[in-house]
Amino acid sequence: MTFEVPDLPYDYSALEPYIDEETMRIH
Repeated sequence: MTFEVPDLPYDYSALEPYIDEETMRIH
């Protein structure tokens, strides 16, 4: 079984200052 993570429809940094880019990439 393969698992595929779809691309987000927004940048990883789009939620700053609430959630930083590093946290988005980790999760």
